[in-house]
Amino acid sequence: MKQVCMKRRGVPRDEYLAYFRDLGGKETEPGYFTGPGWTAEVGEVQEAKLFNQTLHEVDVTISAAEDKIDEMVHAFRIKFLRAGA
Repeated sequence: MKQVCMKRRGVPRDEYLAYFRDLGGKETEPGYFTGPGWTAEVGEVQEAKLFNQTLHEVDVTISAAEDKIDEMVHAFRIKFLRAGA
């Protein structure tokens, strides 16, 4: 298994939880998911300072087989891609 860890900002934590549930993941503990051939962890919301702003940040870790991890991370990033105004 290969693991990819990401710090994510700008998306509510609940959206990440819903995403992994929609993929067929079972929440074995709060924020921990097991799916067919993968696992994911969605951390608690933390505050991050950027210049004079406080942003909410969530750590997301996805683990999957070597031949599936790139596809899964790509789909995750596309799903949560946000563009500024």
